[in-house]
Amino acid sequence: MSSRCNSFYKIILTKCLDDGNLMIPNNFTRRFGAVLPNPLLFKPPDGTEWKVYWIKNDSKIWFQKGWKDFATYYSLDYGHLLVFEYHESSHFEVHIFDMSALEVEYPFHNQISNVESVENLNDESPLKKKRLKLPMTSLHLPKTKGSYQN
Repeated sequence: MSSRCNSFYKIILTKCLDDGNLMIPNNFTRRFGAVLPNPLLFKPPDGTEWKVYWIKNDSKIWFQKGWKDFATYYSLDYGHLLVFEYHESSHFEVHIFDMSALEVEYPFHNQISNVESVENLNDESPLKKKRLKLPMTSLHLPKTKGSYQN
């Protein structure tokens, strides 16, 4: 196999968050499904590594064990866009974009962590802390007569 990168993107839907799995596109599965190691490593730009296991069901491959922990830690939500760059050294670089199409910046961790489950981490671990979501602005709230909203 060549040493080039192969990329795909996924838009996060509520179902993949609720079900705890994410399907890899069929074209990618046809091309690399026979040689994908299990587990794979997700490497977001914050310097961490996440072990994510996949399963095959009806010729489709789904990220499963470890996916929900990854999604929870990075506060993935409906409409987020993830870009996966597969490197044939068994890992995916993962870039996360919010609904405004800007890449989300997470604090960088100097120490790379091999994480299988956030629940197995001790309380002092920086990976236990969730990224805080900013509240929605009041721009979406209807204005009432006689009141002022920002």
